Amino acid sequence: HRDQVVVLMYHGVLPDDEHLAEGDWLQVRASEFRAQMAFLAEHYEVCRIKDVLAPPIAPPARPRALVTFDDGYANNLHVALPILREYTTPASIFLVTGHVDTRRLFWWDRLHLACLNGAPPEAEQVRALKARSPRDIKAAVDAYLAAKQLEAPETAPEAYRVLSRGEITALADSGLIEFGSHTHGHEILENLSKAEASATLEISAERLIRWGLTAGHFAAPNGDYTDGQIELIQQAGYTTCFGTRPGIWNAPQEPYCIPRMGIGRGTNIDQFALLVSGFSHWLRRESAYPE
Repeated sequence: HRDQVVVLMYHGVLPDDEHLAEGDWLQVRASEFRAQMAFLAEHYEVCRIKDVLAPPIAPPARPRALVTFDDGYANNLHVALPILREYTTPASIFLVTGHVDTRRLFWWDRLHLACLNGAPPEAEQVRALKARSPRDIKAAVDAYLAAKQLEAPETAPEAYRVLSRGEITALADSGLIEFGSHTHGHEILENLSKAEASATLEISAERLIRWGLTAGHFAAPNGDYTDGQIELIQQAGYTTCFGTRPGIWNAPQEPYCIPRMGIGRGTNIDQFALLVSGFSHWLRRESAYPE
């Protein structure tokens, strides 16, 4: 797929000895991430977003890839960046701007930390929480924890906290990292009214600009947004929208419906190679059709 671009979606990277809950797929082990970045460096041309928004002048010599991170965990600086530097790999981080300079935990991390030594919540329970309005999620998580007699911190431990402004500056100064928006409060756009969706998109863009960053790129939390909300994304000044639907991007076509391959904890290098090649996605797509 040399005429296409594979976009990888990460969240966090933590040391191999960090104790993680069984269901915490979002935090990749450092050794896994290093092996994956080494594979990309050997086989792919890892680009910046701007590099793939225009058709290539000549056919690329190697397949192209983008590395992206959602949420803005501080471990993107302290664990991921040194590995990215080893391979001179650029990456984009989509910030939840309302969590910057706070120690507020994301609601799913509260669940993970509460379940460190026990069974993770059922997938159906997590989906039900995602479907709630932002105003209701905290109360629903509190109720779940109380029903299961579990305890979780209200403030983020070091491994799970979000970047500070100073850390964002350090990442920008590395020359490898660019930033975009992941909304202001990690709201799932599909669950919002038009006014609420516009507000979180515009506030997040304004914060990025105030911090001396550009606000051209957006990644939708959970990948859920409607066709009608694409206009709101455009009106807020974003020139791209990244989702979570797996697939290979026919860049620069459909810049507001960009698919991404999610990479989580436990992805070994053989699985990673299949994902970035697009073969595993093709296989799933083909198997969806009756014989």
